[in-house]
Amino acid sequence: MENKGEEFRKEEFQETQSEGFKDIEDIENEVKEKNKNRMEELDRKLGTGKQRKKRIAVIAVAVLFVLLIGYRIVTNFVLDGEEAAEQIVNVKTDVVKMGEIYLESPVTAKIQAHEEVAIVPLVAGKVTSVNVKVGDYVTQGTVLFTIDDTQMQSSLVQAREGYNLAKATYERMQVLYNEGVISQQDFESARTQYITAEQGYNTAMESAAYYTVTTPISGYVTSMSVTVGGVAGQQMAASVADDSKLVIKNTVSESLAGKINVGDKVDVYVSSLDKIFEGTVTTASKIPSIGTVTYPIEIELSDPGDELMAGMFAEIRIKSEHMESALVVPSESVIIKNGESVVVTLDGTMPVFNKVVTGIDNGEYVEIISGIKQGQTIVVSGQHYVVEGEEVRIVE
Repeated sequence: MENKGEEFRKEEFQETQSEGFKDIEDIENEVKEKNKNRMEELDRKLGTGKQRKKRIAVIAVAVLFVLLIGYRIVTNFVLDGEEAAEQIVNVKTDVVKMGEIYLESPVTAKIQAHEEVAIVPLVAGKVTSVNVKVGDYVTQGTVLFTIDDTQMQSSLVQAREGYNLAKATYERMQVLYNEGVISQQDFESARTQYITAEQGYNTAMESAAYYTVTTPISGYVTSMSVTVGGVAGQQMAASVADDSKLVIKNTVSESLAGKINVGDKVDVYVSSLDKIFEGTVTTASKIPSIGTVTYPIEIELSDPGDELMAGMFAEIRIKSEHMESALVVPSESVIIKNGESVVVTLDGTMPVFNKVVTGIDNGEYVEIISGIKQGQTIVVSGQHYVVEGEEVRIVE
């Protein structure tokens, strides 16, 4: 009985399961049918082929147009507030004031020792000694080198003996002449021989001194081209420079010559040291150098210190135009409108355009001859964007 009951339940379960699968298949078939009907309805509406593509394109354009209109509405709404805030221009300001203004005309030159001499022997001969070397400091009269003077010494001895003999003869003849023993003619002849011998002796002594070469100034030995055993001729054999003072010697054009005077102070910039030194004009010729159209000047450096040396290149900054007291504004504050120079001033926060007449402009400041007054507030940044009569915002 139990076995039959179990078989019956199994059969009943299988039948129920089979009916459930049939229900699912019916539902799937029904959904497929509905989807098919919907696609057929969409095809009828859109058409087929080119008509369908055209209608799809029209729908897409319409959707994009609607989206664009919405975007513009939202963007305009957001930006209206931002544009209203951005209409006010930010500016920076300064004040019109009195000050010194000048133009600089640079002149490049080499720094030199205050004095430098070339040592040229006045006689030629074999060098017997060299007492100094390049770089040594020597005082005036120091012996630099000597030249063999053997022959000169013989000539000097002869000249001295001839002088002594002529002198003795002249003195004896003078006594005899005073006593009336000899004629005046004999006395004058002895006197002439004496004078000639004296001159010869003096010349010989001077010539003998040429064989000992000394320095005429104190300073540093900057060159020495002779050696012991060599021959010194009548050409430069050594040089000595006195750098106790440093100077700059140069020439300037006629446009600057009339603006430089003895005693003027100038800035001297040395690029190798990246430093400016003060100089004083000690020579300012109003006559050009021979054969040129330039005018010599000399500038002495007031306090060169130990770091500045002869031979360095420097830039002399000469003030070609100079005003001790002038109405000045920063160069960037002057703008050009319709071919005229304009400076923007502020009345509170309201900009006003002022036509001005300018003078010296050195790139940093501009001289104002007329158009604005001392103490006025001017716009130095942002002035290109302001509109006269429209409020601005002052920023630091």
